[in-house]
Amino acid sequence: MAKQSFTPQTVREIERRGWVGIKADQQKMIRYKDKATHEMRQSVLAVDLAGMFDRLAIRPIEGGIAGIQVTSVANVAARRRKINDSQFLIPWLRSESPCLVWGWHKVGNRWRVREWQALLGPGYVVSWAELTQG
Repeated sequence: MAKQSFTPQTVREIERRGWVGIKADQQKMIRYKDKATHEMRQSVLAVDLAGMFDRLAIRPIEGGIAGIQVTSVANVAARRRKINDSQFLIPWLRSESPCLVWGWHKVGNRWRVREWQALLGPGYVVSWAELTQG
């Protein structure tokens, strides 16, 4: 099954909130040897900014920059674990910049987003709060 891209929905949601979006991941070309045919192949791999974000969003009204990881609702837990493992998460949260995970899912024929935010507690313990239920 092909990987679902949530780019159009994400761009629209960022604009709907009055934010300015910036693509944060980079494309990286990788070469590998196909195990079955032994032929050299190449593929394009997306590498997240700091291992955490697909998008950055400048928030003119609220202030600051939000980092956003975009995925399906089914993969939110895996993306949160990946972010928790990043050496950049604590410094990002200490800068008071939101770290968000947006999980997309379909309700009827419309895409909806559910949103989680990483919170920094005492002793630098990270917890996650769901901000929307949709």
